[in-house]
Amino acid sequence: MLTNDQLAAIDRHLRKDNWLLNEDLIAELTDHYANAITEAVANGQAFDSALANVHHSFGERKGLLSMEETYQTEKAKHLDTMVWREVRRMMQGDRWPLVPLTLCTLLVLNTFAGASEYVDGFFMIAIWYVGFTILSAMVTAAISLLRPATISVTAPTPSFFVFAYGLSLALLAVNKYWLSGLSVYNAREISLMINTLLQTLCVVYYIAIIFTMRKFFFPKKGSTLSTPKHG
Repeated sequence: MLTNDQLAAIDRHLRKDNWLLNEDLIAELTDHYANAITEAVANGQAFDSALANVHHSFGERKGLLSMEETYQTEKAKHLDTMVWREVRRMMQGDRWPLVPLTLCTLLVLNTFAGASEYVDGFFMIAIWYVGFTILSAMVTAAISLLRPATISVTAPTPSFFVFAYGLSLALLAVNKYWLSGLSVYNAREISLMINTLLQTLCVVYYIAIIFTMRKFFFPKKGSTLSTPKHG
């Protein structure tokens, strides 16, 4: 069992001596260093010597900095996967109550609170951004199918979410360019309902981003890191 001073020495070694900045990686490396050094000390090796050996096994400063760069790159690549996983949880999983709650809230704002113009203005860019994100994810998936050697890190978009979004856009276009010309057809109310559905899907996507950011920046403890062999 290492003392607090020895654990502090490992922390200084990683941060100050080797210039590491990523807190997740530092925490995991600290565990690996502590376990390896504890075993070495138990076998009669001095703490400083054990620390130097573990440092060497990780490739010293160059190896640790390279590990940090790879760690951050791989984690960033999986952000899209994490976002779509959260979308799926809200559309088809345990967080589904957020969807009807959001829909009802926006419906009240648009219909009864007379705030539809403000809500439309707020969501104008968001609606097209989410649409572009869906299209980008689908193109990436198509490329990965055409090029089997390419490993796609983007998770497939939830089919129900994509269907609802595409159908809403199609109905909005039909309502605006065709049905609105019929004198017996109340296009405004239908357009309001379709817009509310699109806005709900946008909110779902942005809530998924919030959940993802929370997991990304404040991950749960206990994640694993492959340990290099000590030699």
